[in-house]
Parts: sequence; C-alpha cells; structure tokens
Amino acid sequence: MTQTPEPDPTQRLQQDFDREQALVDLDETIGARQQSIADLEQDRLDREQAGLDDFRAASDSFEARVDGEHRQAGIDRSQAMRDTRQRQLDDEQTGRDDVQDFLDVQQGDIDAGTMPGIVDQHLAARTRQQSALARAEAALLRARTAERRADAARLRAEASLRRLDSDPSPGPGDSQG
Repeated sequence: MTQTPEPDPTQRLQQDFDREQALVDLDETIGARQQSIADLEQDRLDREQAGLDDFRAASDSFEARVDGEHRQAGIDRSQAMRDTRQRQLDDEQTGRDDVQDFLDVQQGDIDAGTMPGIVDQHLAARTRQQSALARAEAALLRARTAERRADAARLRAEASLRRLDSDPSPGPGDSQG
C-alpha cells in the first residue's frame, strides 16, 4: 500500500486562499453589475426630472402646476428610494473592500511563510498596493457620485420652493378678499 503524500500545508493554505479570492472576485462582479443597474435607474430619474422641468417651463396654468407638483413628488420618492439603494450598494462595496484588505494581508502572510524571493515579495506587495489604490479610487468615485446626487436633490428642492413662493394662486386655507 502506498500512501499519498500529504500536500504541503502552505500549498493547501494557498489553494484555500485562491478559492476565497475567487468568491470575492465573483462578489465584486455582482456588485459592479448592481451598481450599473443603479446608475441606469439614476439616468432614468434624471431624464424624468428634465422632462418635468420642460413641462413646467411650457405651461403655467394652475392644473399644470398641480400636475407638475404631483409628478415632482413621485420623482422625489423614487429618488429617495434610489439614494437609499445607492447607500446600500456603497456599504456593500465597503464590505467587499474590507474583505479584500483582509485577503491581501492573508496573502502576505502566505507569501512570508513560503519564503519567496525578494523580487516575488516586491511584486506581491506592489499588487496589493495597486489593489488597495483601485479600491480607494472606486470609493472616491462613489463619494463624488453621492455628492452630485445630493446637489441635484438640493437644486430640485430649491426649484420647488421657488415655484411655491412664486405661485400667485391662493392656497387651500387662503381666502381672497
């Protein structure tokens, strides 16, 4: 009877790590797809808002203003739901970044345990550094996108207030006379 040799513990550790890294990469791909879908939804909301702005500019009857405010409320609700989803996506991405940072540290430990040559250590460190930089750039892009959404929401709110302030028609409790 011949016994199969035990795999090298470092090799087994590397295989486990590679499987975990593949799962993280798959999760990252899914996250990128979800972000793409969310971006398409934001584009749709932006087009809807632009159409409503054009509608308001073209009409000034009371009925048109009421219809415009009703449509604006719907857009605002959709935007609030979209912003909530974006925060969830951002939180999920932050979680994936944390997992990737952890895996980078694990890979460094594996590399140190296998005593790679100095060139291999440098390449591994450089790869981890580039990965961290890419995640930081993605986080910055998400922050800038969130800032643009907040600015757009502020502008919509200001426009709505201006419309209400310039509305010459009496409100529901106002009387003329």
